[in-house]
Amino acid sequence: AESFWNESVIDRVYGSARGFSQLGASVDEVQLELGDWYPVFTRIVAEYSAGALYPLVAGAARTWGSVRGEPESPLWKGEIEDALAAREAMAQRLLGLFEEYDILVTATSPVIAPTREEYEHWMASDTHSPEYTRLTGHMNLLGFPAITVPAGLVDGMPVGMQLVARPDEDARLLRAARALMQLSPFSHAS
Repeated sequence: AESFWNESVIDRVYGSARGFSQLGASVDEVQLELGDWYPVFTRIVAEYSAGALYPLVAGAARTWGSVRGEPESPLWKGEIEDALAAREAMAQRLLGLFEEYDILVTATSPVIAPTREEYEHWMASDTHSPEYTRLTGHMNLLGFPAITVPAGLVDGMPVGMQLVARPDEDARLLRAARALMQLSPFSHAS
């Protein structure tokens, strides 16, 4: 796991995800590498908002690249084909997972929820969005239906669990979330 990930949060999500087995479902751990969603997202948004928003989004993309130790990015304008191809490749990898599984379960965020002060500091930083939304950002970029349900507590703070389904399977996703919520995941809180 990457250093940004909190193992207690991940353990809490694993525990709640195993609730699906109580419902008669098979629960497996899988590895899925989709790639970094944020540069692709910022390229697409920059291209489609070439007016007033473009400099802001392009600036955010360059900042995120420098935070990750990447060289200064060129202007993002004109790279829409590469970004759309990267988005399609991510979607195809995720669709491949849904050939075998009905629902994907992840943490909503891989960290303990920040305090108000931590959150305000985080929001003022250059990395708040890519880091905090590293697991939900892909679904927003790809347009896959996703929902967050409570998974319990870690150090007294709430942990969210993201459920994802293939496109156009929103009803399946909502049924799965409802069934899991009826197991009352907060009863497993620590």
